[in-house]
Amino acid sequence: MNEQKYTDTYKADIYEEEKRLIKEAENSNRLVIFVGAGTSIPSGMPSWSKAIGAIRERIDDSEDDVNKNEVKNSDDFLKIPQYYYNEHGKNNYVALMRKIFKHKKNLHPSHLHQKILNFRVKYIITTNYDDLLKKAADDNHQVIDVIAQDNELAYGIADKKIIKMHGDFDHDNFVLKEDDYLSYSEHFRLIETYIKALIAGNVVLFLGYSFSDPDLKQIFSWVKEIIGSDQPQSYLVTVGEKFSASKYNYFQNFGIKILYASEKINNYTTFTFEQQLEFMIDFLQCESKSEKGINGVYQDLKPFMNLNYLYREYIQEVLARQQIIIDFDKDIITSLTLESYELVQHIFSPKDKEENEKSEEKLYKIRKVLGKSCLYKRAFELSDINGKSTKVAV
Repeated sequence: MNEQKYTDTYKADIYEEEKRLIKEAENSNRLVIFVGAGTSIPSGMPSWSKAIGAIRERIDDSEDDVNKNEVKNSDDFLKIPQYYYNEHGKNNYVALMRKIFKHKKNLHPSHLHQKILNFRVKYIITTNYDDLLKKAADDNHQVIDVIAQDNELAYGIADKKIIKMHGDFDHDNFVLKEDDYLSYSEHFRLIETYIKALIAGNVVLFLGYSFSDPDLKQIFSWVKEIIGSDQPQSYLVTVGEKFSASKYNYFQNFGIKILYASEKINNYTTFTFEQQLEFMIDFLQCESKSEKGINGVYQDLKPFMNLNYLYREYIQEVLARQQIIIDFDKDIITSLTLESYELVQHIFSPKDKEENEKSEEKLYKIRKVLGKSCLYKRAFELSDINGKSTKVAV
């Protein structure tokens, strides 16, 4: 994010400490992200309220059935799909849900999915049924496990995981109606225990949830169950809402601090909900992306240190944040600033004897990761901003 955009878009000195704490958790591998339905709306998926509205329309009006009308007009989103299931059976219910939630439709990830994957986290937990996060990971050549049922927890091999805590249509275990929530512990015993452990020991960031989302009630009940004096702070980014002291205090009681887009973004009503969420994600990420030097490269490469092979696109993306551009086809590394030129020399030349032990350890790990992309088996022409070049064998 450039400095002008930051100045024009955001109000100063609001949520800066919250951003620092989230970044600190991210750098220490203690950040877990929950992803809700709001992140998939730009890709064509319905919001919770719109999906429930579509089910509600399928319930026929009946002047003689008081119970039916009571359910149809209920604000309890879980009762409406439950009633449809009871009235029309499993096959019709599943067919309708697949249609409403666009199962097997060729939907594409949005910028939101790409930005969420830019967080350096091991665990992304989603209540969505779609595979848009996985598609976004594939588009960026990221190796990632997707876990949608208990027995898949034992077979993951990737360092980064997407946990679909409410299942999906491919496994025919999606959680939507009232009975699904009531019997959740029975059908997702291991996943529930796993997620509770993650909540207990990490900072949690909620993205794409609305206050009316029933998924929040389930998750917050878990937070309340395990909360204690040592419970890390959790954060919920909300868009399109003015600050409400009552809601703020209600969520604070669960150990969750609301980050209102309306409090941080100038003229927030002129932006769509998608843009507001994107701006808030940019705000939370911008400081970590601006981290420079050896430590910045080290933090960006840290999630890939356990992989056996690293695609060169990862290297290009990480070093581009340091103003270093790699052209693998032409075997050229271009440094856009004097600082980035010095950083390239520092990383690729093992002759520097003035590094302290801490820096040397990070350099060793950086070089080890870069070697997994065959970078150390080639020679590059290094160019600084003045056009000078040095041939360095790496």
